[in-house]
Amino acid sequence: MEDVKCLFCDKDIVNIFWEENGYKGRRCDACKIVYISPRPTEEEMEILSRQGQAGGAPAEEYLQFSYTRKLNSRYVVRIIKKFKKNCDLLEIGPGGGQFLLISKREGFNPFALEINKLLANYIFYDLNIETENRSASDSASFGSRKFDVIYHKDLLYHLHHPKEAFLNFTEKLKDDGVLIFETGNLADVSKIWLKLLGRLDYPEHVYLFSDKSVRELLKISGLELITEYYYSIIPILLIQKALSSFKYGFKISQKTKVKGNLNENFTTLQKIKGFLTHLLTCRLNRFFPHCLPSKIIYVTRKKKKLINRNDEL
Repeated sequence: MEDVKCLFCDKDIVNIFWEENGYKGRRCDACKIVYISPRPTEEEMEILSRQGQAGGAPAEEYLQFSYTRKLNSRYVVRIIKKFKKNCDLLEIGPGGGQFLLISKREGFNPFALEINKLLANYIFYDLNIETENRSASDSASFGSRKFDVIYHKDLLYHLHHPKEAFLNFTEKLKDDGVLIFETGNLADVSKIWLKLLGRLDYPEHVYLFSDKSVRELLKISGLELITEYYYSIIPILLIQKALSSFKYGFKISQKTKVKGNLNENFTTLQKIKGFLTHLLTCRLNRFFPHCLPSKIIYVTRKKKKLINRNDEL
């Protein structure tokens, strides 16, 4: 275990915001960030993951594809194509690779950076996508190659060293490239809404960010915000709660096994549930207040000053 300070002001925070599974989430009210301290080291987290004690889904579950994930991936690819098309795209933490396959079908040349060896091998050997089995903050990944697009989803929660990782992302971007990522705003919301979520997945989630703290991370990393998309997760959470008393409940993620293609044999029920989930998550709730628990898609690029400095060098 290791004790850590606030990521931005480097102060010891005593205010305990959320306790779960024996771990204490501390909130820095000045920097609007929540983090676990003490927390498992990266090495200890790998051991906990292998033992199934780190929370979250096991790696084997990511080798199945969901219809919801398919629809959401297509939606994000359409956003990316507003800024870049038919170019090199790196996904960090791709899970089972469903987004990568869809981006490839849409004209991108996909690459993957995956810390889990089982998933990395699957994407490389089964999906035939160039993959490296490294952490997000490893500056040696893909050597001197730079990318037009770097994308990651829900990765920010898991990063032990967000500053180092985002500096690495900036370095791996071409000067006209874009970094696009999805994360939540859970450090912005009250405990009332967090109780609706029920859990924060400690210790798997070592950081919870607010919009303010994400912007500060971008500033430190030499990135500037182009635009952002807010999508409240409240509607789908309320429906899940309402239906949880039924015998079979409402499963947000209906999945099917695949082998490197997009011809998934989803059942009609899976498609209906997946479509409704996607509709509530991405289509109908973008205008909800930003103070509610939301997922946010950030579109960023290198700061022009940084690009000019590189040109001078």
